Amino acid sequence: MRVWLTGLVTVLPLLSFVSGAWPQTAAPPAERLSLDAAIAGAMRNNREVRNATLEVDKSENRIAAGRTERYPYFKVGVEQSYLLAPLDLTFERGALGNIPGTGPIPDKETTVRTPTGWATAISAGIVQPVAGLYRIGLGIERLEGGREIARELLRGQRLTVVNRRPCLVTRWTSGRGSRAPSTPR
Repeated sequence: MRVWLTGLVTVLPLLSFVSGAWPQTAAPPAERLSLDAAIAGAMRNNREVRNATLEVDKSENRIAAGRTERYPYFKVGVEQSYLLAPLDLTFERGALGNIPGTGPIPDKETTVRTPTGWATAISAGIVQPVAGLYRIGLGIERLEGGREIARELLRGQRLTVVNRRPCLVTRWTSGRGSRAPSTPR
């Protein structure tokens, strides 16, 4: 009898602790999900739809980059060299021609000397790709065709998600109602 009382005294506090740990209140009723909200959630969380959306964005960025090729651009260059040996150029009298009224150019033998050492050349210019504008336009048209293909693929992915909506609605509403899922049309 004493062993039974000792066991009861040990078990009763444990039972009161366990019953306090598990609340006996009912869970609040879940919100009812509308069909539009279910479809919007499926679109937002569908990997194929997100990938197709990214492909449309990439194709639009390619078109924008292609259009920038039509604009003129600035070209700046700096070149530096070191002359190891002196370079001497000698022009004899009249080597560049004889102009009436002026005489021979140069009028006497001339030597142009360049010293050894560092030489720096700086160049700058604006380049307009006039000859390639037609080719650039064809490339942009090709990219626009690719964008339309990407948009149609996105549209197809969205339609696939929407056509699977009966399964989504029954799964997300966790079986509320007696409607059985129908096959997509």
